[in-house]
Amino acid sequence: MQPERRMVDGRIEMRADDADAGKLAGYAAVFNTEADIGGWFFERIQPGAFAKSIGRGDDVRALWNHDPMHVLGRTASGTLSLREDEHGLHVEILPPDTQLGRDVTTLIKRGDVSQMSFGFRVVSDKWEMRDGKEVRTILEADLLDVSPVTFPAYDATSISARSSATILERRQAEREAQQKQQQESDRAAIEAEQQRMAMRLRLAELG
Repeated sequence: MQPERRMVDGRIEMRADDADAGKLAGYAAVFNTEADIGGWFFERIQPGAFAKSIGRGDDVRALWNHDPMHVLGRTASGTLSLREDEHGLHVEILPPDTQLGRDVTTLIKRGDVSQMSFGFRVVSDKWEMRDGKEVRTILEADLLDVSPVTFPAYDATSISARSSATILERRQAEREAQQKQQQESDRAAIEAEQQRMAMRLRLAELG
């Protein structure tokens, strides 16, 4: 599966209490909230979707605007903490004492930046048609990065559109394959029933 990115309309804030002073905290993903992915399909994240990724200690980065040149924290170094709760994927970042770290901290403290985004790779998902719309439920995903962002990670750019179109095209191909498989199964069942009827008629004639 190709990497994907999503934005959550939640807040990332500065921690004010003494124990966590200087940390940035917020939600990078929210569970059981249906999001419109650019008009291509709707999507929700099932609770526990990131449990395996977190549990096995995947080396996730905290980045500024998803830029790998601008690292704010990392799980392997203990400067990024991730956990799931009933609301979603909770993030705590201990930003570096660098110009970037201080700039990002100031922007978040002032409220100029308040949204987060996360990068992930889907391991397992489920699709269904609901009220005439395609709905995708992410059952399991590997986390790649979390990022405070100036603008939402999903927008109308051609890259985002191509990514969503590819996901939907893959879903349509899967659905067509499922329909073909069902048709073949139905045809085989009909042929088997016809053979049984023909056998019964033949036995009746011989009797």
